[in-house]
This record gives sequence, C-alpha cells and structure tokens, in this order.
Amino acid sequence: MVATPAGQYRAINVTTPGRITGTVAFEGTLVWLTDIRQGRPLPADRRFELTNEDCVLDPRVQTVMTGGTLNVISADVAMHRNRIVDVSTGEVDAMAPFNDEGQVIPFDHLLTKTAELEVTCELHPWSKAFVLVFDHPYYAVTGKSGDFSIDGVPPGTYHLRAWHPVLGLVDQTVTVAGGAEAKLALKLPGELVAAPVPDSSHPPK
Repeated sequence: MVATPAGQYRAINVTTPGRITGTVAFEGTLVWLTDIRQGRPLPADRRFELTNEDCVLDPRVQTVMTGGTLNVISADVAMHRNRIVDVSTGEVDAMAPFNDEGQVIPFDHLLTKTAELEVTCELHPWSKAFVLVFDHPYYAVTGKSGDFSIDGVPPGTYHLRAWHPVLGLVDQTVTVAGGAEAKLALKLPGELVAAPVPDSSHPPK
C-alpha cells in the first residue's frame, strides 16, 4: 500500500505552491500523495508517539517520517507486549514489552524506509494500531468531519490515495495549479463494521 519511492525525495524552493483540500466520509482516514518526489522541506521534528492506554493503542492510525524515532509508551499498570510487523513482508520488525505504567521504549532505527507497520498487543489482541512511514511531508489525517488539507504542493499532476483500516482505499488523480486550491470529495469502497468484542478472558482495564 505504501510503495517504494521511484527516487529520493528532494527539498526545493516551491515558488507558487498550491493546496489540496477535500473530504472523505470518515474520521481517521489517511490521505497522501503517492508519487511526489520534490517539494517543501521535511519537518525538523521527527519524534512520534504510540501509547498503550486502557489496553488500547492510541492513535489507532498515524503517519510518521523516515529517519524519525517512534516512542512506544505504556500508560497502564497492566502488562503489554507490542509486536510491530512490516505488513509488506509479514516480518516482525520490533517488540516492545512493558511491565509497568510510565515505561517508554524508543525505536531509533525502526523508521528507516517507507512502510506500513501494524502494531498489535499480544496480551490484548483487540488493541491494534497502524503506522504509515513516508519520506515526504505531503500527507494528512482526516478530522472528525472527514476534512483534510495538504499544503505547499508544487504545481503538477499527482496520484492521491486515501486509506482507512476498515473501509479500504481509493486512488484519484489531482492536478494542482500554482497558487490555487484543488478540491476533492473521496468515497471509500467499504462499509463500516462494528469493532470485535474483546476476549472476556482479557478484559480492558
């Protein structure tokens, strides 16, 4: 789902940046440009957090940058054992075991390439999160009304993808003019289903 880039991303001076705005039906949908290889500089802050709280991983979906650090945290007294899997290979990239509240495990060498990572707690299997790793800054997570905005886009035509862990993904081509705003309304293919009932032998805190 997160493709290997065709080349290295380059920061350039975007003299007449455009903007992409739009809506997707559901909160928490990720939206990104799949083929952009140059544009505004990468953000300096590349420290990200994933927290076990009340036996649930939060945020459930997030975007991070290559070369960053992912801090996996426990805010629970309960034990956790988080397994981080590269979805494209099915291989376990890292494990984060927790024994007590307040523990932080930093992963400095996990976000080395673009990837889709799935994080699951082996002790609480309903607790799951998705981390999408990009090497460019052109992505967004939709808000409560399903709205999103991607700023500073160089003029051109791009492929844009929207993805939700339950509803699937949709691709669309978008053309951005210099100094202009391109508006989109995206519709995901799937239907929202109820979350599975947690195993009663391992109830949430």
